[in-house]
Amino acid sequence: MPRTISVDQVHAMLADGTEIAFLDMREISPTMPATRSWRSPSRSAGSSCCLPAWIPRRSTRIVLTDDRDGDVTAETAAGRLARHGYTGIALLDGGVPAWGAAGHDLHPEYEVVAKPFGPFARRHGKPAEIGPRELAAAHAAGED
Repeated sequence: MPRTISVDQVHAMLADGTEIAFLDMREISPTMPATRSWRSPSRSAGSSCCLPAWIPRRSTRIVLTDDRDGDVTAETAAGRLARHGYTGIALLDGGVPAWGAAGHDLHPEYEVVAKPFGPFARRHGKPAEIGPRELAAAHAAGED
């Protein structure tokens, strides 16, 4: 059984600059009102073909969440991840409802993943921004 961590612990992990995979393991549903910024439908979450592409380092910190309150989707996924050699797996205590109750971002289902990723990356990753002409010139010059 993976360890359970609090909403505050996950929030601190997201801000500490160390690699983390924060995955919502619930099935996508048209009636689901909201989720966090990261979505991973549980049907494919433990498949051998997808995991290495999504999370190449087996030592990456992984936090799984679901609806909790009797939902075992995250626990099932944790077992699959462990069988694939992943370490550092944790479950979010209280799941998505606890995340929302703590006042953290929840987005309507139709906005996941693309909509919240841009603002999240700008806020936390602080990427450099360049225009299309600058990008084309850098690409033509062989720059990374």
